[in-house]
Amino acid sequence: MFSRVIRGGAAAILATGFLAGMPASHALAATACSDSATGTSHTVDVGVGTSHIFKDVDTGSGSTTKIGVGDSVLWTWSADDSGTQHSTTENSGSPVWNSDIHVPPHSCTHSFPSAGLFSYHCQVHSNMTGTVIVGTVFRLSAANYSVNESGGMVTITIQRFGDTSGTNDVDYATSDGTATAGTDYTDTHSTMTFNPSDTSHTVDVPILDDNVTGEGDSHFAFTLSNATSANGAVLGSPKTATVTIHENDPVYRPDAQIRTSSSSTWAGNNVYNTTGVGQTKLLKEPGGHAATFYERVQNDGTGAADAFRLKGAGSTTKFSVKYFVGTTNVTSGVVAGTYRTGSVAPGGFSKVLKIVITPKRAARAGDLEADLITATSTHTSTKKDAVKAKVKALS
Repeated sequence: MFSRVIRGGAAAILATGFLAGMPASHALAATACSDSATGTSHTVDVGVGTSHIFKDVDTGSGSTTKIGVGDSVLWTWSADDSGTQHSTTENSGSPVWNSDIHVPPHSCTHSFPSAGLFSYHCQVHSNMTGTVIVGTVFRLSAANYSVNESGGMVTITIQRFGDTSGTNDVDYATSDGTATAGTDYTDTHSTMTFNPSDTSHTVDVPILDDNVTGEGDSHFAFTLSNATSANGAVLGSPKTATVTIHENDPVYRPDAQIRTSSSSTWAGNNVYNTTGVGQTKLLKEPGGHAATFYERVQNDGTGAADAFRLKGAGSTTKFSVKYFVGTTNVTSGVVAGTYRTGSVAPGGFSKVLKIVITPKRAARAGDLEADLITATSTHTSTKKDAVKAKVKALS
């Protein structure tokens, strides 16, 4: 507490008649605003006609009052706001000062022996707010910053308020959260010097891209400490910021899908495995009759286009297997695993691969050909998906 206080109960306040008919939220326990003026006294008008504002008399406008350590503020209820109830009440849960609610004429003085930033309000009019800045106050421009992992740098702004006439130093440092220095960002710490008239400086913290996908967002802290000056300086809020690093590495995920010539429904959408489970089609054909399947690959990845290598089984003694894109025979490339689709944007589809499987004369009734066709990301070879085309010989 910065000053001598006089406490009065709600009953004492009600006795004045000023709270009659007011919401219960207005009946705050009072920490009287009645200090004797110290140092230089700075005046703030309360009310000002029908505007319901706090106005700093020194500047003639605005509700921010800048004073030196040891100075005081005199709030005067404006005579041209006659009959209107106002208060000046500091915002904290246990107000540093609280004038109670009054109508003009009234005044209230509070002295400030230490540096700091104090916000206050009128209990009656929620739009009436003000700030007193005592001495020199350092704070960060925001409590939260964010940057993409590929962004390379995040810029933090340190602000200086109040008395900016002298030279001040303030320390800053990063510290790990879920992000790790040396892996996700570069440890950054030093002392920032503010010369006369400086009101802000920035600090760049390098962000490291580890090119690891699927790790999710991470965060670290940036904190101010040890504010110093010849006449004293303090840290305001926020003095610590959370920096969130958003993972934006591309995610590669092929989604192979299959259908038959007699069906328009694609099997395997959003099904991912390399065995064909849940994305298999079966046809039954007599010897010499071709069974036709169609495969397409959707790019279910994010952040980048991808192309896919397709690999499938070749012909056997009992079944002929061929692959086409349009009218082009791409069988040799698919069997070798070298056939590559064109580039596919996220959410897009590759050209359709036609799979033609025909039972040969050597096939007997009940013989089965199961052709697993695997799509592999050309960016990440571990990302695969497969469909299966099955043909059962009838005779």
